[in-house]
Amino acid sequence: MASMKEGKRELIVRAAIQTFSQKGYHKARMEEIAVAAGIGKGTIYEYFAGKLQLLQEILEQSFNLYHNCLQADI
Repeated sequence: MASMKEGKRELIVRAAIQTFSQKGYHKARMEEIAVAAGIGKGTIYEYFAGKLQLLQEILEQSFNLYHNCLQADI
């Protein structure tokens, strides 16, 4: 069950990345992210409080990926 929940969370994050890339953060709407993820808008709020928290998750994942790449080179 936890992996299914994590899978849906990652699906939302990927849809947000796509939508933010196309529209920009300020113009992107949660409805558009939901459509891109193939889920209902309310489902996003089961995982994230709002658009800002989604952006923070994207930034955190990006930082962690970058950090891990740097650590691998050391």
